[in-house]
Formats: sequence, C-alpha cells, structure tokens
Amino acid sequence: MKSLDESIVNFKFAGLSGLGFHIKNACINCISVKINFGGLDSKIGYAHFLEHMKFWIGDDHLYEEMKNLSIVLNATTSENKTYFTLFCAPNKTKDALNILLKYLNNHIYSEKIFEKEKKVVINEIKGYKSIQSKDIKLNIIRDRILGTEKNIHQISFYDLHKLSKYFYDKNNIKIYIVGDSNFHRNINFSNYQREITKKKIITKDGECDIQGTEEVL
Repeated sequence: MKSLDESIVNFKFAGLSGLGFHIKNACINCISVKINFGGLDSKIGYAHFLEHMKFWIGDDHLYEEMKNLSIVLNATTSENKTYFTLFCAPNKTKDALNILLKYLNNHIYSEKIFEKEKKVVINEIKGYKSIQSKDIKLNIIRDRILGTEKNIHQISFYDLHKLSKYFYDKNNIKIYIVGDSNFHRNINFSNYQREITKKKIITKDGECDIQGTEEVL
C-alpha cells in the first residue's frame, strides 16, 4: 500500500490542479481533463455543443494539432461533467496539455464554425436516435444532454460565450494523469478530495450561481 500511495502525485500545471498516478517507464500516458459542467447544468444541449466548439480556434482544429503529434484524443459530455481524454507518449505529455488548454481557454468562436457545428451535432443526434436503448431512463438522460434538432437551432451564440467563460475556468477544471508524467510531487497541495465545484443553473426565472450541488430546477 505504501508503494501505491507513493505513486500518487498532486501537481500544478498552468495554474490547474492535477492528480497523477506515476508509473515509471510507462509506454503510454492517459490524460483526462475534467470540467465540472455537464448536460444537466444548463439549457438542453448547451454543454455538449460547447464541447464541440472547444475543438476550434478560428479555423484551427484541436484534433488536427493532436494528430500531428500522434496524440489520440476523445471528448465526452455526461450529466454533470465534460471530459477531454488523451493518449500520448510520455515525452509528449506537456505538449499535449499545452495544446489542449489553449483550446479550452478560448472563448471566442466564429459564426461560421458555430453554424457548421450545429449541423454536425444535429447529425450526431440523428445517429443516436436511430439506436434506441432498452433503458428508458438512459434515453431520457441522453436526450437531455444532446437535445433535439430544435434545441440546437435555439442555442444562443451569446449564451455559449458566457457559459464558456464561466465553466471553463481554472477553478472548475482538473487534470488526471496515469503514466510516466515526470511531474514533481507538490506537497503543499492536498485538497483534491474536497473540490468545490462551480455551477450555474438556468431556470425559468433566469440564472443563478450555486456551489457543491448538481440539482437542476
């Protein structure tokens, strides 16, 4: 157990808190960047649509930048979290994180890409709709995260910008690494078990800020 405990490393990267499990001489590192923002934290479809928009800075695309460094990338949106997950060679870990955070910290999107991604997301919704789960509850949650074609068309460019700045904030993002990250242990940081999440709920009466809850009104 002592050796396992010694493999756990708390670190800081670009002002973000991180938690790593160090595996010496690992061939591949798995990196997961978690944002405390999911499909139940805002209007229907917003969190998932924002996940798509985070792949863009102007006409530059995150996937293409990662592919040029042989980094495998995927992103998912759940009820209350968004994850960007990377697989890379250990010596590419810092490059991978720097590129990803460059995109996550971007809150300015072009109207052209905004409209383009609406079509992409609508096609994705149609694909999921063609494969219905037998679990009715799962279908309801999925539809709440993805939304409908009507929901996507109603997404506001202005609201998307506001949500991006609010939720993709350094206090609402955490990095997890399994592998040979070569990050130094940070003995002064030990509050990863007591995260205060930053949430915003959009109700019929407007917006309000809350902490430490995932309730949807």
